[in-house]
Amino acid sequence: MTDSQHFCGVPDAINRQPVVVINGCDHDASMEIKKQEWIAELDGCKRHDALLSLDRRMNRTIAGQLRAAVARNFHTIQIMEYTPPLHGPWPIAANFAFQESAWYMFDDGRAWFWMESDCVPLKPRWLEALSDEYWKCGKPLMGSIVSGRGHLNGTAIYPANFPVLSPKAMTASHVAWDWEMTGEIIHLAHNSRQMCHCWGIVNGQPSPYEGPAASFSAQEQVDRWVPPEAATFHRSKDGTLIARLRERRKGRVAIPAGGGGGAILHV
Repeated sequence: MTDSQHFCGVPDAINRQPVVVINGCDHDASMEIKKQEWIAELDGCKRHDALLSLDRRMNRTIAGQLRAAVARNFHTIQIMEYTPPLHGPWPIAANFAFQESAWYMFDDGRAWFWMESDCVPLKPRWLEALSDEYWKCGKPLMGSIVSGRGHLNGTAIYPANFPVLSPKAMTASHVAWDWEMTGEIIHLAHNSRQMCHCWGIVNGQPSPYEGPAASFSAQEQVDRWVPPEAATFHRSKDGTLIARLRERRKGRVAIPAGGGGGAILHV
């Protein structure tokens, strides 16, 4: 997509920003709603559109709450629904949700950010920072290339024509799409230092592919585990990172002068 392309009724300032794609399912909805509340505290993302990709079997009340939370933060929100496979272990349902969303964005024609519920923004204007880097990087995909594994983590920015670029990702079933797509797209991917990927914590240290998801019980863990240049952190599943960031933003804790992690939020 070029900067000169226009979409009906969408101003250029909105049109050139990647659409944020949010998956809705009962399993992750509580964390996603908490994250949307945090995004609202960071002044929202009114220069961006969102796509809410909903599991059709999702509880309607929860789906409505999620939709309202997302709508408060974005310029516009589109809704699509899909019917996932009834049975099968991870990552079958996750692959299916991603693939259905990718085809939707293929028809939409814009770049898009697959933002999973455990990807937490760290600072105001986080999405503008990612968008600026994406358009300057010169590659169609942008995210975190997993150290020691060499694949692009799936929480990334994708071009509209991704289904054409990676047929393997679009047919992945029992193996995660981000692993399956490696040979087809890794040369097309920009490794962003702003998109921090920490799969888990091993012996008190971040690991790119092992360990339980990070849980932030103290501010010093934010300083040790979150890089200073990061705009987002993936994975945080229990809301503790948001709690620690909120403490900092409200001035409830002292932040080390000139040091610490990527969550120094004074603006």
